Amino acid sequence: MMMNPDKHKKPIKPEVTNCGVFDVQVCVPENWSDERVQRFANAHYPAGTRTGWKVCGEDSRSLNGDPQRVPCAHVSRKGFVHILLEA
Repeated sequence: MMMNPDKHKKPIKPEVTNCGVFDVQVCVPENWSDERVQRFANAHYPAGTRTGWKVCGEDSRSLNGDPQRVPCAHVSRKGFVHILLEA
């Protein structure tokens, strides 16, 4: 959990930002490992599969050529990235 630069606001928490049947997107601190991202996604939005959610590899067609980790554009979430995971 990262602290919000404004001392009067709550700490910024990771979150699931989009979910579908075959994929889920999360917004998490940029320093999280793939394993930690997967644990977070599986704990907050279980895939319902034996292997659970896995971070998309750089060559995944689901990324459509986009980078694996995309900086969050929201001003208050500096230091966070969006990551796509697949079931």
